[in-house]
Amino acid sequence: MKRWTFTTCAIGAFVATALALFVLVINAVTGNELLQVLLPVAITALVSGGALSARARILWLKG
Repeated sequence: MKRWTFTTCAIGAFVATALALFVLVINAVTGNELLQVLLPVAITALVSGGALSARARILWLKG
């Protein structure tokens, strides 16, 4: 399996964070009707985005 590069991790982090923000906007638009579904999705996306961002930072520092 090929290792992820800095660029791959950075793009993955951006996409995961964008997904979390999109889900939270959808939650606000629907008036919290789907809160039990959308909130765990948003939290999972933010955690995975944070992990990918940290991995990208480590790869950046290693050079």
